[in-house]
Amino acid sequence: MPKKYPYLVCGWLAPNGDFTECKWEEHRYVAKTVFKCDEEDLEQKGYIKITFSIFNHQRKVIACKRPTQAQQDFLDSQGFNENRDDIWIGGI
Repeated sequence: MPKKYPYLVCGWLAPNGDFTECKWEEHRYVAKTVFKCDEEDLEQKGYIKITFSIFNHQRKVIACKRPTQAQQDFLDSQGFNENRDDIWIGGI
């Protein structure tokens, strides 16, 4: 079972379900320093961006591809599928 993050707000979710946490608006920095690539490269590799909207104070999931089963399991464990509005899949 994936680790429960009680205050999960932002980070990158790998296709294998591993989560790398970051602060708000640090996705690009983490992509460069941790993964040694661009944010867009991570998205094309199937990573999911988890972020927080400062406008409506809701978590958002941004994916360029459909989530893998491991990613879906992680999202389910964090309560993301309670409201389908918090998941956006583009580029499919």
